[in-house]
Amino acid sequence: MSISRLAQVGLVLLASTALATGTGRATARRDVQPPSRTLVVVAHADDSILFMNPDLLELIRHGGAVESVFTTTGDDGLGMAYALDREQAALAAIASMAGAANAWSKQTVTADGHRLTTETLTTNPQMTVVFMRLPDGSTNGSGSADTSHQSLEKLWTGSIPTIGTLDRTNAYTKQSLTSTLAAMINNYHPNVIWTQNYLGTYGNGDHSDHTTTGYFTVAARAQYRGTPPPLVAFMGYPISKLPANVSGALERAKEDAFFVYSQHDSHGCTTLSVCTRGLLGATVSKWFARQYIAGVIPSTIRSP
Repeated sequence: MSISRLAQVGLVLLASTALATGTGRATARRDVQPPSRTLVVVAHADDSILFMNPDLLELIRHGGAVESVFTTTGDDGLGMAYALDREQAALAAIASMAGAANAWSKQTVTADGHRLTTETLTTNPQMTVVFMRLPDGSTNGSGSADTSHQSLEKLWTGSIPTIGTLDRTNAYTKQSLTSTLAAMINNYHPNVIWTQNYLGTYGNGDHSDHTTTGYFTVAARAQYRGTPPPLVAFMGYPISKLPANVSGALERAKEDAFFVYSQHDSHGCTTLSVCTRGLLGATVSKWFARQYIAGVIPSTIRSP
């Protein structure tokens, strides 16, 4: 079964033995409906577009409700103005995938005592977004000078006791960041959680923010009240070295979503020809043709 069809055939009800460990293969029952509420927790504004598509597109098109949580700004050391551009890019891409006008309603919600900026798609309130606005930690976890070299990796490993948000509205310890994510999971009551590769290790070629976001999401899920929803982890950068497994109309739809995103992100590419130029472009174009699942935690298991 193609990985790009997993969401459509009901990934939420994976058998308890189904587990993928980097090959991009998992088994799913075909006699169920797609999950109605999916919580997507990723590090950067373009991560779900590049690494969870075309599954995300298909999930939205089949009527699924999706709440996207972006843990960091992806500011790349360029400050809040660029971070806000990336937020607008994410909103435009999600609206496009939902086939809706790019009109959003902004609110502030509180999770575990932390006030968070949220957006709801006006013409499709099933699409919601939460921006946590933590600083980008850079690929190797070293952070940027303008944010005192803070990073999620350093918080997770104990190298720093706290991390502050780029807009200076919140600060988190390892425990409070976990409990804030846990509060969001408990408040949203998802049928399934999608996140990044919690099976990855630092230095394996993926971005440190991707890996650490996966770690924190798994830890937060373990605090769920009641039986926790299943969790699906998607691979990041290293998929470029795996065989292509997305093609045709699904690949084009994935590209189109990213091109909408890139209209607001000055570091993005807005056409396929531009996206295939240079080292970074060549890598991005490889991501278009690939999507891999790293692992699945069934609802019968609280934490790995």
